[in-house]
Amino acid sequence: MHQALSSLLAALSSSRSLRHGEQLHAHLLRRGFIPVSAPSSPFSHLSNQLITFYSRFSLPLLSLNFFLSLPSPSPSAWSAIISALSQHRLAELTLCYFHEMRLADVGPSDRSIPSVVKSVGCLFDVELAKCLHGLSVKTPFSNDVFVLTSLVDMYMKCAQLGDVQKVFDFMPERNVVSWSALISGYSDARMYSSALLLFHSALANGIQANDFTFSSVIRSCNS
Repeated sequence: MHQALSSLLAALSSSRSLRHGEQLHAHLLRRGFIPVSAPSSPFSHLSNQLITFYSRFSLPLLSLNFFLSLPSPSPSAWSAIISALSQHRLAELTLCYFHEMRLADVGPSDRSIPSVVKSVGCLFDVELAKCLHGLSVKTPFSNDVFVLTSLVDMYMKCAQLGDVQKVFDFMPERNVVSWSALISGYSDARMYSSALLLFHSALANGIQANDFTFSSVIRSCNS
C-alpha cells in the first residue's frame, strides 16, 4: 500500500495539485500512516515526500511544521527539510536544522551538504564556509561532484577566489554544472576575461555547454 500512496503523492506533486495533496495528507493522518514512530517504517518515505511536496508549492514552513511532528525523523527526512529550507533561501533556519541534525547524531548526506553550503554562500560568511568545507572533507562525499560544485559556488559568493580554484582543481570529475558554476562566478565577480577563458577551456575539455553556461558567457561578452 505504501508504494501506491507514494506514487499518488508523486503524481499530485507533478500535477501541482495542492488541494488534493492536502486531502491525501489528511487521509494519511486519519489512517495513522503518518507520522511514523520509526525511521525503518515502510511509510517513512511518505513523510519525506510530504516535506518535499509542500516545498514545491513554496510552502517551506508547512514542510517544517510537518517535519516537527515526526517523533523520530529519518536521515532522509532531515535531508529533505534542510533542502526545503535552503531552496527557499531561509539560510539561518537551514543552518539551525543542520546543527540540530548533527546533535541528533545523524550524519550529513550528499543532499544536505550542498543545501547547507548554498545557505552559507547566501550569508557570505567566510569563516563558516571554511568550517563547512572542512566538515565535508571528512564525509564519504568529499569527492562528490555536486558537493564540490556547491563549494565552488559558496566560495565564489564569499569572494574567496583562491579557495574557488583549489576546490575546482581538486575535483576528480568536472561536469557542465561544475564548469558553469565557475564561469558564472567569475562573470558575477566582473572578471569577464577570466569567465571567457574558462568557457573556452570547458569546450576544449569536451563539455557541452547548457543554457546557464551561455547566459553567463553572453553576460561577459556584453560587459
